[in-house]
Amino acid sequence: MGSARWLATFFDDPVAWYTRLRDRYGDIVGLRVGPIGMVVCFDLDTLERIMVREPRDYVKGDGLRATRFVLGNGLITSDGELHRRHRKLAAPVFTPRNIEPFADATVAIANDMLDAWPERGTVHVARHAYDVSLRVAGVGLFGSDFDEHEREALHEAMRQLNEGYRTAAGPGGTQALRHGLTPAARRMRRGRDHVDEVIRGIISQRREAGDAARLGDLLSRLLAARDEDDGSSFTDEEVRDEAVTMLLAGHDTTAATLGWCLALMGLHPKEQARARAEVDEVLGGRAAGAGDLRALRTVRAVVDETLRLHPAVYSTVRDPIEPVTLPGGHVLRPGTDIVVPIGGIHRDPRWWDEPLDFRPGRFLDEATVRARPRMAYLPFGTGPRICIGSSFALQELVLVLATILQRYELAAPAGFELRPHVGFIRRPEGSLPLEVTRR
Repeated sequence: MGSARWLATFFDDPVAWYTRLRDRYGDIVGLRVGPIGMVVCFDLDTLERIMVREPRDYVKGDGLRATRFVLGNGLITSDGELHRRHRKLAAPVFTPRNIEPFADATVAIANDMLDAWPERGTVHVARHAYDVSLRVAGVGLFGSDFDEHEREALHEAMRQLNEGYRTAAGPGGTQALRHGLTPAARRMRRGRDHVDEVIRGIISQRREAGDAARLGDLLSRLLAARDEDDGSSFTDEEVRDEAVTMLLAGHDTTAATLGWCLALMGLHPKEQARARAEVDEVLGGRAAGAGDLRALRTVRAVVDETLRLHPAVYSTVRDPIEPVTLPGGHVLRPGTDIVVPIGGIHRDPRWWDEPLDFRPGRFLDEATVRARPRMAYLPFGTGPRICIGSSFALQELVLVLATILQRYELAAPAGFELRPHVGFIRRPEGSLPLEVTRR
């Protein structure tokens, strides 16, 4: 097929792009640009084989080369024995027992944001979503609330990373990044270097203090983690990679999802009213807490449906270690990326009725949920590489959204348009000006 023509429009919107690709070419689609070959796979049985049944037969693939430049060899990018060791060390850090204590701080940060909102007026909610998420990441991941200056610097660094990604992810991107050959590559390098400076400074402070084991934040738990079999721990460089991964994957993706949630609430007043009624019934005017997460089923459904329509991580990649045969007799050899088109799967009409519609109720009907194939919904991946921070992200999203709906009504103004902006992640474009009314 005309690979170059198709790939030229990829970054306009990967989710819509995957949908068009599947509609035209089916479940297994081969693409090539120069020396780079890939297969986009929509077949759920094949994806389950790759991600769940035989995950050790695949590595993450060259499609993540630009991501590795920033994240290093953290859980998202590492493979093989290194990934298994890191996962084993980090998994106890992200248990519900360790995550739930940050619920109260999350709600307090959300209320602090809302205290500055007008009684009635326009609020550009995108920046607020990123500020809240960064502050929650600061407290939960690093043990301190980033001040306004630090947040501004980190926002700018992440903007540089996202803006440079389109160029860096393409052919020749690795060399461009390594040597700073293009303005986009240089922006990514500046963004990475600034995030590095912040993270390495925090790690150094913790090591010097020598009290990591007594602190409750997730970075301190990583520093104190020990392998129960051989007593090994993370090196500073390994902690850096995991900490940067937590900051970018744990903050940037959550902030983008919160932005999508708020915009969709403004565009769908009936769904907003249903979620608000539940918040009022469950909370009765008090602040939300970790113990309310199970009862806030409609709010969680809003988050789940947002992640379906607008997954921040719109695809992932696997590369076979040995030749594999796909349906139809296609043989893939090592070096050929298998793209898992998460955004396209989430809008496949075979698994989702009216897939382009925003319908949170589809996650509340138990019979519908049970009947849906497990591989049809992958906002956090699946199998042994499922996102280790998913519980932290979902706790934050549900509690912040519930807190906002408890205090404010949201409405999209006339002419409001919701469009994606694509870089490392898929986020809503623009400042998201919503009309807000204090309750």
